[in-house]
Amino acid sequence: MAGNELLPPGGSGNLEPPQGPINSRWTERQSQGVLIAVALFSSNLFGLFLGGVWEFLSLRGVVNVLASRIVLAIVWLLGCLLTALVVWSLGVRAKKRTALTGLLVLGLLLYGLDRWVGPPKDLLKAVDSTAYRNLVAQIVRAADPKATVVVGQPVSSPDGVRTVDIQIVSESMRSVIDIVDLPMNRTAGVEFIDAADSKRSDIGADVMLVCSNTGFDEVAIRKAKRKKIGLITILHQGDKSLKSVIEEEIYLRRIQLAPITIGYIGEMLPANEPLRSIDYKGGSVFAWLQQKAAAIALLNPFLSEAVTARFNFRMPTLLDVNSRQLRIDAVTVSFQPKVQWLSQVVRFDATAGIYDYLHHTVKLTGPGSFLIEGINFDTGIPMAGAPPVSDLGVGPHPESGEQRISLAMVYGTDISKDTKIAAMDSLVRPEDLNLIVPSSHEHAVSEAH
Repeated sequence: MAGNELLPPGGSGNLEPPQGPINSRWTERQSQGVLIAVALFSSNLFGLFLGGVWEFLSLRGVVNVLASRIVLAIVWLLGCLLTALVVWSLGVRAKKRTALTGLLVLGLLLYGLDRWVGPPKDLLKAVDSTAYRNLVAQIVRAADPKATVVVGQPVSSPDGVRTVDIQIVSESMRSVIDIVDLPMNRTAGVEFIDAADSKRSDIGADVMLVCSNTGFDEVAIRKAKRKKIGLITILHQGDKSLKSVIEEEIYLRRIQLAPITIGYIGEMLPANEPLRSIDYKGGSVFAWLQQKAAAIALLNPFLSEAVTARFNFRMPTLLDVNSRQLRIDAVTVSFQPKVQWLSQVVRFDATAGIYDYLHHTVKLTGPGSFLIEGINFDTGIPMAGAPPVSDLGVGPHPESGEQRISLAMVYGTDISKDTKIAAMDSLVRPEDLNLIVPSSHEHAVSEAH
């Protein structure tokens, strides 16, 4: 066959398979991988874009205009990058023109959003009720008579003049109180804390507080703790304009002291004569010792072991023991307290005071009364054990010379209202009148830490 050359089987020759189809498949796989990567990256960018828009909308209500527009500018940059990726991945012919058109449309949309949302809403504007504001100022002024209290003075800020309800100016700092007077049963929410945080920065206040006539919800209290913004309300017993009801869970104790054993050290009674009474100048030493036992139980909330308290006299003292005068060196009382902890929700009120929502404390601002309503040992809820030491007590805080109140009902004593209690404290060595039991105190300190 002319013009054809046949190769014998097994003969040599260069027969290469065609390369076109394989190269085509390899290029197709590369393109698919790039498209998948672009899709993943674009979806993440789109998520950031939407998150930025949401952040702008949520912050615009309480943050100044400049800050919210910075967020919007970041959103526009994300949108630019997203638009460029989409145009490139779709294989559009006029890429530049299409991308520029997309960026222009995006910019116009975001500008429209900025104009539509408008300026931030001033949640902390001047309170409508000047009577309530003046009452707050009156109680604040009584709390710190040396400070200068200014009511309703405008303050300059980057966004113009802001109204501040109350300013407290002392030598070292300037504190600001903004007042929120909402309708009954509507507590102030977290949006007021955001507004206070922004306003504090704008006006350069050292301390920012919000006073609500209806209280605060839990989210607001949590954020205020984190942002170090004080939350208060005022107490003015009998004032019908106050809408907040201060309710707190407190802890009560039922303490059983019986059996109580009383003894003395000194001259002995005749053999086989039981100890019936010890008196000093017509007063009952038995009652004095029972009173000390009750005080020990009250001052040591974690005490559960048996206790023997010994009260040594400064010098041997003549006491009437079973109607005999004996020279006594010391008297003792032994008991083992049995404690039942109870919890109960009560209401606080005061003649004039400030309630602190973050620390659950009341600051009294002058002479008057502090009222705890709803205490009932019969209806308290029994607890399995003692509460944390940080939660013990109610009312005014123990720091800075203030007092903590602890409520307990003591059983097991036989002191009647007609019993005359011996005046013995001046006879006893001062160190023996310290009624703190070391083991109980150490336990309390350990629990607090």
